[in-house]
Amino acid sequence: MAEYGRWGEAEESMTQILEARRERKAEELEMQVMKRKKKIFGLEYLSTLLTITNMVQSFTNRRQWAHAGDLCRKLVEKKSRVFGQDHSETLSRMADLASIITHQERYEEAIALDLKVLDRCRHINSEEHHVILASMVNLVVAFSLLGRRANAKIFEKQAMKTVLDM
Repeated sequence: MAEYGRWGEAEESMTQILEARRERKAEELEMQVMKRKKKIFGLEYLSTLLTITNMVQSFTNRRQWAHAGDLCRKLVEKKSRVFGQDHSETLSRMADLASIITHQERYEEAIALDLKVLDRCRHINSEEHHVILASMVNLVVAFSLLGRRANAKIFEKQAMKTVLDM
């Protein structure tokens, strides 16, 4: 390996640069698609909302929490208007937003949002276990990061019960 010098490192760096370029290009294309759909169909059209959801996921995958949070907050507002506050699509995006807010280290805000999601799910007797489970897991993480182990344990037990009841 020594005979190749630092070629391995250079090759790895080049791969990282190419991946970053592809990500930027994909982001640019997503933005173009979203703008075109917004112009043609409007922001509240289902296909436009799906494109925005995909953009939030892309930002999240790249750990671009500020972009993901801003876009997800707007998405929650739109989905709430289109589907209603208690619809599983709205509640799912609210749980996503809470997770993003946790990554931004705004734990109390994330906890409040996840508790709101859980309350709404219980209020409408929602069987959307994935939304309930996502919020419970978010709460376990946020409470743990705040050092509030007793609270984390409560939601950890509830999450396990939800999984076992599925």
